[in-house]
Amino acid sequence: MKIVFYDSKMYDDLDLTEFRSLGDVEIYSVTEDSELLDRIKDADIIVNHTTDIERELIEQLSCKLIALTSTGYDRVDIEACRDNGIMVANVPSYGEHAVAQMTMNHILNLYSGFYELMNSVKNGEWEKAEDFTYWYGNPRELHGKTLGILGYGAIGKSVGRIAESFGMKILPYTSSGDLSLEEVLSESDCITIHLPLTEKTKNLINKDTISHMKETAFIVNTARGGIVNEQDLADALNSGKIAGCGLDVLTNEPPNANDPLMNSKNTYITPHAAWVAKEARERMIKTTVENIKAFMKGEYINIVNK
Repeated sequence: MKIVFYDSKMYDDLDLTEFRSLGDVEIYSVTEDSELLDRIKDADIIVNHTTDIERELIEQLSCKLIALTSTGYDRVDIEACRDNGIMVANVPSYGEHAVAQMTMNHILNLYSGFYELMNSVKNGEWEKAEDFTYWYGNPRELHGKTLGILGYGAIGKSVGRIAESFGMKILPYTSSGDLSLEEVLSESDCITIHLPLTEKTKNLINKDTISHMKETAFIVNTARGGIVNEQDLADALNSGKIAGCGLDVLTNEPPNANDPLMNSKNTYITPHAAWVAKEARERMIKTTVENIKAFMKGEYINIVNK
């Protein structure tokens, strides 16, 4: 079988020996749009990380498996793959620890003002201070606060365990859970999002759902940007309807300078980097290889469109 991994750039610092041992393998660090079809049209298996795979392209392929080096599969037209007999495999749970870690970084920053304090010292403000200490805003403890966790899979549960170690109360939300979304939003001091982006979750956080939240509450999103209506969130931040947000994902990545959240109040954005810890990326590659090996033996694991 011919296997083409056409966008390996974010894994080029890792040992890809096991990947290369799969057989007839071609690995390209970067593939331009104009090169893509020519490189993958006769492949049996293609490996995708960052490219949108839409119906027009899918219908020109002869492959039988798209192996994703990601958990989310919103970049792939799943229905078009199903219509054309192409299976899609993802990598669940690889980022459980790394994404939970970034999530807690955002939560800690929102409560402690760490980022401003660190930069103020770097900018010489402590040297000029009249007192031995100073602070900005209203630093608060995590202890005793309620964390609403939207999506309670591996990452959500990992965040929950860490939050509980800080003395937080957790309120998990799932579509089949006991608590409604409105109840979780209204009772939480901070909301963290760990849902996949689907038609049901698109714009889940919007003007109406935000209206249930406390004015002192924060939102953290390390899942997918499209789950949040960004204009509605920016309006809520700028008008003081909620206190702040920490985001690792946006709808447009990279963003435009005029995207609404780029200049909204009390907003802290990291560049979709929650997943990039070396250990997490190594797990990603390992599981992708296992998915392909299983497929080559007629076994189907982590298939999202059976």
